[in-house]
Amino acid sequence: MFRISGFASGATLVALVVALLVAPVAAQDAATLPLEFPTEIALFSAEIPPRDRIELARELLGIDEIAPPPTSAPERQLGDISSFRVTNSSDDRVFEVTAELRAIGEHIYLWVEQGVPVNQETLDALARSFDTRIYPQTRALWGSEATPGIDGDPRIYGLFAHNMGSGTAAYFISDHPTPRPGV
Repeated sequence: MFRISGFASGATLVALVVALLVAPVAAQDAATLPLEFPTEIALFSAEIPPRDRIELARELLGIDEIAPPPTSAPERQLGDISSFRVTNSSDDRVFEVTAELRAIGEHIYLWVEQGVPVNQETLDALARSFDTRIYPQTRALWGSEATPGIDGDPRIYGLFAHNMGSGTAAYFISDHPTPRPGV
């Protein structure tokens, strides 16, 4: 059992309690004082050039011959079939998916993996919602994507497919529009 007796011990206890109550406030005041952080200042003042995927492919992947991007969008029609390179986010596995173009909006193509049942009315409603709400709100928040894309098309590709990872509803991988060797 711990026991405090006498005035000096009581005063010491009061001083200790006051110090414990005041110290965090003093520490907070000290933490809010402006300090110079040279690295932070350098980062804020640095001019970072926009990412040039073509130049990065040349420098980092050693790709010398890169065909220029198309000057016009490809002609797409409902029922078109195309292959997509996708990533399973759970095991970081890249694989190919063959899909059919099932809905076309002003700003989006909606592709569905072959053999995957998706209600057509739902796809059409999603394309309309994307054009009228999702796309404008996303651009207002994050800014514009590169448009037209690397294929010369201003539309975004949405793909419904299996095996993209546990809990994956949608994702964007910036590596996919990067030029690849032999492509």
